[in-house]
Amino acid sequence: MTQDAIAFSDLIAPLAPADVSALWRSQTFRHQRGSGEHRFGALLNWDSLWALIDGAVIAPESCRVTYARRTVDSTFYLDEGRFNPDRLAGLFEQGVSMIIVKLNEHVPSIAAACRDAANFGLRIVHAGAIATTGDQGAFGSHYDLFHLIVLQVEGSKRWRVYGPRAHKPTAAMATVDPPQSPPILDTVLQEGDILFLPSGYWHSCDNGPGRSLHVTLGCVAKPTRTPGEGANPQSRGRYGVEDRHAGSD
Repeated sequence: MTQDAIAFSDLIAPLAPADVSALWRSQTFRHQRGSGEHRFGALLNWDSLWALIDGAVIAPESCRVTYARRTVDSTFYLDEGRFNPDRLAGLFEQGVSMIIVKLNEHVPSIAAACRDAANFGLRIVHAGAIATTGDQGAFGSHYDLFHLIVLQVEGSKRWRVYGPRAHKPTAAMATVDPPQSPPILDTVLQEGDILFLPSGYWHSCDNGPGRSLHVTLGCVAKPTRTPGEGANPQSRGRYGVEDRHAGSD
């Protein structure tokens, strides 16, 4: 796995960190087309993610597996509290999604990007990934409590974003009564693309052909008390794990 540090400004280019802060202030979403294959390969890829799982680097408590947007019981992929790689691989062949949080604790390149973002007044409070092999997403319609930067690492995923934005996003209402109106954004993220999505926007996702992997950075547009300290989340996520993070499919 590549461990090279990656500058946050390189991840979000051609936008600058100030442009991202402006999107959050104006509550504006944006799909930024990328430069194609392998743009985020040094950050994470399918093989390096699988190595983290196979090598027991990532704890099962930091993960959740879903099928048809419903949680899969962990007995289908764990043995005595540890991942069974063969069973998990079999589930991926059947089209599951896997949600992983706390990646900043295990992937130096992601940790470095989180620290670098803090230097621009963007506090990363979630660093996770979702790997999908089925034709759906990991979750039903929902909104997130933090602004999202979605980096499409491999494959493609269709995103539908709905309005109006929740005026005061709260965890208790994040999956209750989603809008029934047509989406205000219906787009497909291809490998190398980025989606900037402010908090409170309802959205749902569906996987494209083959497998998909994206990294999600959840952030708050505030300076950290100690510049460069990186992720310092304080919430319970929607994943059913005590994750210190929130995120999206």
